[in-house]
Amino acid sequence: MKIRNIAGNIQTLLLSHICVSVLFLLLIFELGLEMEPVAILIYACLSAGSYYMLLKNEWETSRDLSLEIVYLVGCVFRFVIPSFVTSWMIFNDSKIIYINCDVSDYAFPTIVWMNIFHIIFYTIFKLKSNNISLGGQLRVLFEEYDVFLIVAAIYITSFPFRVVNNLLVFLDVSQSIMALLNNIGNLSIILLLFNCTYKYTRIRHFLFVLFCIAEFIYAGLFTFYKVYMIMPIVFYLVFWVVWHKNGNKKVLTKPFLVLCISSFIFVNGFVFPFMGAKRIVAGYSVELDAGINDYSLAEVFNYMKSDKGRDNEETNTLLDRQDAVPVNAFFYKDVNRKNKYHSELIVKSVLVSIPKIIYPDKPYNNVGMMVTEYVRTGVMNDKSRASCYTYAGLVGGSYLWGGPVGLLLCAILTGYFMSIYNNFLLRNTKNPLAIMYYMLFLVAAMSAFEETADGGIGRLLTFIPIVILVKATSFFLARKK
Repeated sequence: MKIRNIAGNIQTLLLSHICVSVLFLLLIFELGLEMEPVAILIYACLSAGSYYMLLKNEWETSRDLSLEIVYLVGCVFRFVIPSFVTSWMIFNDSKIIYINCDVSDYAFPTIVWMNIFHIIFYTIFKLKSNNISLGGQLRVLFEEYDVFLIVAAIYITSFPFRVVNNLLVFLDVSQSIMALLNNIGNLSIILLLFNCTYKYTRIRHFLFVLFCIAEFIYAGLFTFYKVYMIMPIVFYLVFWVVWHKNGNKKVLTKPFLVLCISSFIFVNGFVFPFMGAKRIVAGYSVELDAGINDYSLAEVFNYMKSDKGRDNEETNTLLDRQDAVPVNAFFYKDVNRKNKYHSELIVKSVLVSIPKIIYPDKPYNNVGMMVTEYVRTGVMNDKSRASCYTYAGLVGGSYLWGGPVGLLLCAILTGYFMSIYNNFLLRNTKNPLAIMYYMLFLVAAMSAFEETADGGIGRLLTFIPIVILVKATSFFLARKK
């Protein structure tokens, strides 16, 4: 088979890392190295070296910010850095806890399995990649068309309506229309991001920053998800990287490092505690996607300052949330300890992906809540109405239903079909919907696609209607020369 798009030295690196990982896995099982901190540290260094070389190669060969760069950075935060933390904690006889379960003895093999999964994923993804870059596609598009005025008009027109609808509930606008308006808002910011990148002016920059601030405030006032507050910050960081890289300017400057550190502190110090307190004070209901209690911002801030607010488990830091080792280790340990697989999650993912016109009585999508229920009670309750979603991770989710075979199968399938999806969206960037969905794809890549409950199969199924929608709308939405 002809290997495309992977340089010879990178091919060797990928193959070597897989071989080394398999060797460490065998040593762990044969010599009982699960709790050996030195072995964990050695493997962590090898893993960090491999991902450094992959990132360096992607950065040097890509003119713009690519999905591969974002994904590899996600891997670093998800399991490369946590590998060193795991070694340090075991060295100090500290327990690695997920919810109320000690997963210390399964953390090391889980780290190795995560490396194997993601290296296979990355290799398959690169094999299918057609070398179309998002920046290259968008540069041509935005140099040909100036969308500044129309994007500004759409956002400025839709934003007040969104605010009024949230304040005056008697307007009773349907959720589907509000979802469309919110997506238009996000799409407007994304389009302005690239418009400002490739046709920079101070007014474009000012308006982009203003829209990001407006979305941040809107998310804090009217939503219950931290990600909606974090995304405007991420959008600006992405703008900085793409703008400087496109202009062949140095990206890692002191102002950028200050911006990154300040953003990290702000997200950890304010966004996480604020949204966690807001959910509790409002009595947030997942099913209603709304609070059932009357509340004020003053009450939210008072709760944040209280002892309960400071001790609230939802106020974990961004690094804690990025560490995907404990959650994957929990499900990996669960299967090995109970010697039992669970197919409920993957079956549910398939069922909820069937269009209602074909399956009128299709079940409610509560896959994430089923995971929450299982973590808390040990029971895979198909009728679960837990108050929050929990992910199982790519390794944990795939191992839960298929063991090592399911894990390797998911690594191959997700790498293959995500590459096809990536190529499809990049070929259709003249359709604004394709750009919006690609941005959502990039957001998932930021967390190394780990936030899944079934090894990524459910996510692959969600791509099908998106591809159909983009294809159907390209006839009248795509700009023609």
